[in-house]
Amino acid sequence: MEAHTDAIKAVQFIADTDVPLVFTAGLDRYAKIHDLDKNLRGTLYQGYMLKQNYKWDFPLNNYTKATEARKAE
Repeated sequence: MEAHTDAIKAVQFIADTDVPLVFTAGLDRYAKIHDLDKNLRGTLYQGYMLKQNYKWDFPLNNYTKATEARKAE
């Protein structure tokens, strides 16, 4: 799997979602989110606001429930 066409400048592991995710940002002006099974969950390109079909897939159902439970305590 090739996530970027140029050097990757940032990598961040995201554990607060329902499934662990990896965020990468590269010199190709893309930021991408993948799950640990190498499935692309979202792509952000500089100038993304010009696109009408911009989508991300952040599975947060369990995180939201856990947050609500912590607030209730």
